[in-house]
Amino acid sequence: SMTKKHVLLLAWLFCMHGYGQTREGSSLLWEISGSDLTQPSYLFGTLHYIEKKKFFMPEALVERFQACRILMTENGGLVNRYVPPETVSKLYKRRYLLPQQRRLQEFLSAEQLDSLMAYIDRIKLPRRYYKYLFRYKPMAAGGMLSSHRNRIGASTGYEHEFFKMVAQRNKNGTASKAMIMMNLEEYKETVNILDSISVEHQVGILMKDIATDCQEYPAIVEAYMKQDIELLHRLGNDDITVQTLLLDHRNQNWIPKIEKYIRSQRTFIAVGAAHLAGKNGLIQLLKNKGYELRPIYLSTDSQAPDIDQLYLK
Repeated sequence: SMTKKHVLLLAWLFCMHGYGQTREGSSLLWEISGSDLTQPSYLFGTLHYIEKKKFFMPEALVERFQACRILMTENGGLVNRYVPPETVSKLYKRRYLLPQQRRLQEFLSAEQLDSLMAYIDRIKLPRRYYKYLFRYKPMAAGGMLSSHRNRIGASTGYEHEFFKMVAQRNKNGTASKAMIMMNLEEYKETVNILDSISVEHQVGILMKDIATDCQEYPAIVEAYMKQDIELLHRLGNDDITVQTLLLDHRNQNWIPKIEKYIRSQRTFIAVGAAHLAGKNGLIQLLKNKGYELRPIYLSTDSQAPDIDQLYLK
């Protein structure tokens, strides 16, 4: 449904199609070794939200994933353990909805509201979505507009597919081959970080989305298909506040947890691709700690697989 689609896109927006050869040394998958590790681990850059027809998971990726005993994701906590529905509902509302039942138009100038209304008219957003749009925080509203503007079809996300692969493996295999899922942060922590981006600042991001005709998402998908992690890092994070809060600080916080687990077991770390590159990116931070990181080439030339086949391995 449209509502489900745009909520998935919001997850991507917050965390931040041509097939081409990757630039040398640029890949979504990196092997972590050295620094007295007894076995390699892997770092993979995901898209939290991608159309199924563009989703790719080549054999080289599946093999590394299946070789690991631990899957670490940004905040898979709502998936891998029971959380009371009322807690989920409360966190969801804090993440996406304006507080105290306020409305988006209360935070916009007359000129900004005119721009928004003209844009939703131009992209022909159905009126039935207005009640959601005007209750959302500005960045969430931008996700809804982008989803509609870019006519995004049936979609999935890499973490979603990895969770399903873990469930299938643990159901079919022996206890000694079971895969454990770990979080780099609690979902509540993520919501707190998002909460720290003021509504006023988010209005500026929403106005930029409108001014650029919501073209950031297609540009990011194209860069992802080319596995250009430097471009992915720049594209999603040209806003210094967002980059500092959503990328740099979180990357620093994650390093001790990553180190703990890669020293204990072969670990597959799956995080949004924008977290990989840059001087404060996970690749550089791990190198600073003395680890060796080697890019592993992933072919995107093959057609997207039948996703259901991945769980039979």
